[in-house]
Amino acid sequence: VFSEKFGGFIRNQRSLQHFQRVFSIYKFNR
Repeated sequence: VFSEKFGGFIRNQRSLQHFQRVFSIYKFNR
């Protein structure tokens, strides 16, 4: 279970970075 969660976390790193970038742009435009 832990390895599965860890793998998902590593896999979602790119999505997290993308989300942060979009969120920063969203705040900037707001």
